[in-house]
Amino acid sequence: QILVIYDKEEGSTERLDKNNGLTQVGIKLVKYYPEKSLLIVAYDNGNLDLITEDAIINISDVKRYPLVSDKTIKHIHFQGNFAYLSYSFGLVQLDVLNYEIANSYFTDNFDVNASSVIDDVIYMSTDDGIYQGNPGTNLNDFTKWIRHSTDQNLSLNYSSSAMEFFDGKL
Repeated sequence: QILVIYDKEEGSTERLDKNNGLTQVGIKLVKYYPEKSLLIVAYDNGNLDLITEDAIINISDVKRYPLVSDKTIKHIHFQGNFAYLSYSFGLVQLDVLNYEIANSYFTDNFDVNASSVIDDVIYMSTDDGIYQGNPGTNLNDFTKWIRHSTDQNLSLNYSSSAMEFFDGKL
């Protein structure tokens, strides 16, 4: 696999692959964060390459984590100094300034398909519905996450495969 970087000002291209910068093959997802000039390359085994103007930084924490077998990444959401990475096992909060995992939130055996952060509240779109993690609570304890259902005019049993924040609403 090859990643091509196009410089609009110079009109030049640069090719990145396993032989000249990328950590491996098996790219699953690529997402750019313009506010931080950061490109995240996520691989199918949980490995991450963070590409800045000056370097390629590898974050292999998820790849090396032995207690999770399926490390499929589904979605990346940027908010402030963090990237929220939705995986088959839960949600990972990546500090994009210090290039390190800040938090990992594990679900009760279902995929996190997408995530969003609104006013410091984390929302997860999952196969079991939408979950809300409020600031100031221990979000490492999955029982502290609130599942949206009939109180939010949703059915009792539903799944959510995507989410987006638009016009002040989720």
